[in-house]
Amino acid sequence: METPFRPLFLFFILLEGCGLSGKRISPIYIDEGGGIGRSERDIAECCPETAVMPGLSVHGGSATSSDKCMEKWLRDGGVL
Repeated sequence: METPFRPLFLFFILLEGCGLSGKRISPIYIDEGGGIGRSERDIAECCPETAVMPGLSVHGGSATSSDKCMEKWLRDGGVL
């Protein structure tokens, strides 16, 4: 079942004004169990000329100890 979480409207206003055409977005989500939901799809719809990479969802309570998880995600995404 997909979660109802969606990024804030203000976030999309900021994205639209950033000139991200031809760029890559690698979203990171800090949540308390809601996960990514349809956020990647919403970002792709907002920025159709931008590559939206698979996001990383980090539980808020584990954020301070998520370095290994984040490093793996960055390597898998070709950032490192």
